[in-house]
Amino acid sequence: MFSIDKPITISVANDASISTGLEFLYQGTGSLSSTFVKAVGSVDSNYKGNERNSSQAQNWSDVQLTLLGVSQPSYYEPFLQFLNINPEIVRSLWSSTAGLNTFQIFMVNSRPQQRGVVKIVSSNPEDPPLIDPKYLQNARDVAVSVEGNSNCRCMQYLNLFTNFIFR
Repeated sequence: MFSIDKPITISVANDASISTGLEFLYQGTGSLSSTFVKAVGSVDSNYKGNERNSSQAQNWSDVQLTLLGVSQPSYYEPFLQFLNINPEIVRSLWSSTAGLNTFQIFMVNSRPQQRGVVKIVSSNPEDPPLIDPKYLQNARDVAVSVEGNSNCRCMQYLNLFTNFIFR
């Protein structure tokens, strides 16, 4: 997450109000009319081509980047649960940006080698399944993720962002 000095992103805490809700409801405009996703792109890591079925994968990038123009969300708990991410880790990362205008770049390893497991644990449909995504258990997947996140950090120095970012 990168802090910016100009309020060009959406801050749910600052921009979500009764008036902005009514503006969106009746006019379909305003800050709440944004999808928050500003850009999505795919790039190749240095490890592309070293994966299983490499001949089939040559035309597919293995890293996806998503630029979100929204400040620290207060609604992220269900999102983290869906991704099986420990909320305490995210809270520790985001605590320094609470209340600031920020944007976020999410990196996804879109062609992981490791496969997770989903198991039904009972015959009761109300019981959640056991989900083991097996993140970070494959050396290549770890290397792709580290490289992708390093590239995200380097993006803050692009001319596109340097007029907005403060550190």
